[in-house]
Amino acid sequence: MTVRRFSYAAFRCEPGVKRGPKTTQTQIGSHLEPGESQMSGDTTAFQPRVNVDNPDPRTPCAVLLDVSGSMDGHPIERLNEGLALFQRELQANDVARKRVELELVTFGGEGVKATGFQEAQAFNSPSLEADGGTPLAEALLRALNDLTERKKLYREAGIDYSRPWLFLLTDGVPTDDRQLIESARNRVRADQEGLHVALFAIGVGDAVDMAFLESLCTKNKPRRLDELKFDKFFQWLSNSLSIHSQRDPTGSNDKTIASKEKKTGVQQTLPPAEEWTG
Repeated sequence: MTVRRFSYAAFRCEPGVKRGPKTTQTQIGSHLEPGESQMSGDTTAFQPRVNVDNPDPRTPCAVLLDVSGSMDGHPIERLNEGLALFQRELQANDVARKRVELELVTFGGEGVKATGFQEAQAFNSPSLEADGGTPLAEALLRALNDLTERKKLYREAGIDYSRPWLFLLTDGVPTDDRQLIESARNRVRADQEGLHVALFAIGVGDAVDMAFLESLCTKNKPRRLDELKFDKFFQWLSNSLSIHSQRDPTGSNDKTIASKEKKTGVQQTLPPAEEWTG
């Protein structure tokens, strides 16, 4: 039987605890690489300093989570269970727990909240509550700004990194104003085309606007989560990040990473996604 496996580069099926350093306030977008998109507005993030005592190359990953009112009840309970499993699985891997850096960005009734990037070994899964609207565009811009700033801090610390991943999980449609939605769409498409980030969009439930998610993605086709299988998804994400942190090209800037990817023809085969995707 042919095993179908998941390729992060195309996001489709193909054959085949030490606490982090203290937090400082930094201005997002203060340093951009050639071709990297400028941020919108005056967004400021509180980004923890890079742990220079850990010389390993970093694997940054931002996970955007919809906590709007439509996620209340069973969906948010399953999401919290999945995050707890994600923490256990990722911290059990001796390499990934030092190399993977995570930021959770939630968007819902209390607006957009971000944890800042931290090593996986310092990650504590939150207990999320669902309420309110879906400021997805604001959250997307926040995550892209934070990734830009995090890469700047890696360069200042002399730490190499691999191409960042950005996962977006939502069960509805954005409630931001139209101008902000267009700004976020244009920004994330430009950053994907410039190889500054790899976006993976996951639709949850029957009400999600998959066409909108399609409009955000230039490289990877959006997927639909099957029957609230957050546990299976986060187990897959942990395994995928473990592979990504050990095998994929790293460098001191996005251009170097893209050059290495092209030279090596890297197309990392990741664990099968059939257990969670619909």
